[in-house]
Amino acid sequence: MNTPLGLLRAVLVVLGVAGCGEAALPSVPPPPPLPPTPPELTGALLAVVSTTGDGRDPDGYIVTLDGVIRHTLGSTDSTLFEALSHGIHTLRLESVASSCTVEGLNPRTVLVSVLTTVREPFALTCLGVASATGTLDLKVENQGRRSSETTYTVTVSTQVCLAYYFCGYGAARIYVVPDSGLTLSAMTPGHVMVRLFLPVACTYLSSGTLVVDVTAGRTTPAHFQVACP
Repeated sequence: MNTPLGLLRAVLVVLGVAGCGEAALPSVPPPPPLPPTPPELTGALLAVVSTTGDGRDPDGYIVTLDGVIRHTLGSTDSTLFEALSHGIHTLRLESVASSCTVEGLNPRTVLVSVLTTVREPFALTCLGVASATGTLDLKVENQGRRSSETTYTVTVSTQVCLAYYFCGYGAARIYVVPDSGLTLSAMTPGHVMVRLFLPVACTYLSSGTLVVDVTAGRTTPAHFQVACP
């Protein structure tokens, strides 16, 4: 039969309070500490630049990763981007001289995997001063009877584009072309408009306006046929 004293003693045992001469209940140990968070696994990207041709970019290049990280490179150089997350990254080569051409896509995307180093090469071709410009050969072929040396006035205008869909021609340069012709060197590659202005006694046997494409490292002819007495 449960007496009030027995009930009290049972409650004290449940609460962990032992009576005199009675053993206490064992304490529960604390939980073990959580294991440390493992470090994030990353990869690396090695950008390699090589330049060929008879010219060089004087101030080198800048390679940009994801539009944020920028490294400076020489004509033949490499740089390492470390601690990169797994996934697609964008690599762009900037500060490229107009006389240099990048082979392939620029910018380009590169897949970086963890615990690996991806090598991404950039190959460039740079032209020297002579190779980076073209030559324009101006000549007026007179099919008429000539009693004396004749000179001709020619204007040369280079195409200028304000946008992809809006192009025009800039200010014209005036040249005096003798019967023997005239060669214009160090011309910037691109479309050029050449116009011939004849003396009053002469007539055109061909169009008086030519649009030619000046190519780097080559001689582009711009020849007219006229008849002058």
